Amino acid sequence: MRKRGLITFAFIVAIFLCKAQFPHVTGTFTVSIKKGTIEADLAVTNIPYRYPCSILLNAGLNVRYFRNINDSSNYYYDRYFDKNTSEESFAYYFPANRRKSWFMPPSLRINYVGAFPVISDTTRMSNSGDWKGNIAFNGSYLRASEQSVWYPVFYDTLNDVKYKMVTYDIKIICDEARSIFVNGSAPQQGPVAIFKSDIPTALLLFAGNYDYTQKDKTYFLNAGLDDRQQDVLSGWSNRIKQFYESKLKMPYGYPITYLSAEPVTKYNAWAFVTYPTIAVIGRGKYNLKEYFDPKSRELRDSSDLNTISHELGHYYFGTVFVPNSDMRWFFLEGVTEYISLQATKSLIGKNNYSKRIAKYIDEVKDADFTPLNALTRPDDIDDDYRYNYTPLLLTVLEKQVGEDMMWKWLNIVLSSRPAKSNYKFFVETLLQAGVSQKDFDDFEANYIASETSEQNVINKVKLK
Repeated sequence: MRKRGLITFAFIVAIFLCKAQFPHVTGTFTVSIKKGTIEADLAVTNIPYRYPCSILLNAGLNVRYFRNINDSSNYYYDRYFDKNTSEESFAYYFPANRRKSWFMPPSLRINYVGAFPVISDTTRMSNSGDWKGNIAFNGSYLRASEQSVWYPVFYDTLNDVKYKMVTYDIKIICDEARSIFVNGSAPQQGPVAIFKSDIPTALLLFAGNYDYTQKDKTYFLNAGLDDRQQDVLSGWSNRIKQFYESKLKMPYGYPITYLSAEPVTKYNAWAFVTYPTIAVIGRGKYNLKEYFDPKSRELRDSSDLNTISHELGHYYFGTVFVPNSDMRWFFLEGVTEYISLQATKSLIGKNNYSKRIAKYIDEVKDADFTPLNALTRPDDIDDDYRYNYTPLLLTVLEKQVGEDMMWKWLNIVLSSRPAKSNYKFFVETLLQAGVSQKDFDDFEANYIASETSEQNVINKVKLK
């Protein structure tokens, strides 16, 4: 039973859909696992933003044409690359009368094809170079997330908003695939599968030779987990979700799908979320199955729960609230790491919490970061800043204003739809939550603007 005060997910979705417009994608994707090819013949309707708007497509995809929805004429197009918008894709746009002004029709047809390396020989793999935005073929299956832009993503260039979430009615054809999965739908048997969703979802495609199982509404793709292991993982996931629900006053939504896959490199290992799917990418001890002790069937290490709690947290910061602008990575990864830290402190214990704090400090003890109030672009916040320094900085803020105030602030952030999630937004939402101007000024002076901010943060966190 849900706690009082939590409105139903269906009601939230209804409100969300009334206020927003999402592209609707129909058509066919034809995939070859052995050749590493993707071919798409699509129609897109309900395009939400007209000017200035571009279409993001993976740089390895070659456009055959953009045509009007009636399929009677082509649109003249041009393209550009901007790594601050997307490191994986080109941005296509339609010049009005071949001039600098742009236009975007309310619907159109897109046809494209691309070929990608099939990397199956581990002896010839690079040590690193796989990531969430990679279109990865390993000879057995294909993995492509929304970050890889394997389907058209419309980009509002004026407000820095990417429409990664779409409704869809698509066919996937893959002659070599035993199983096919598209995020937001149940997996199906191949080689041909039709997927439909009226709920906007960011699309992840996982097709190839793997098995899947279902337990208590949760799917496990290519995981190789037995019943006991599935129960353990589902149980911990539910406890973490319930913690977030109680603190953020918002129900979690759909059951989670767990996806396990190997990287197309030797040593990359990470996890990512494309809600409602959590993907664990790694081989050997970093494979999802290896999270478990073979005798007890319990999770081997609390660090695995840290990973799971972080990825589960991305439902809130990444799906409900989609940050952009200079503080994109602060909110997307840093805040998610902070709430994950709170979850494991509550559910696993203070020893785990203390170890994580010590790890953060060790990672950033010699670092020099750009102050939050001096950021000029999203990548000013690098990996150490996102995953290690931001949770320390927020822990200092928590010490100053209290845990209850932090959760109140996070609730306000989640309910906001800012044009820019920048420093101004950060300050305004803190004050809106009830942080006094004096407390914020003290925090800013000592832990953001000071020449010794990093050391001040570390010293403050170490204080009991």
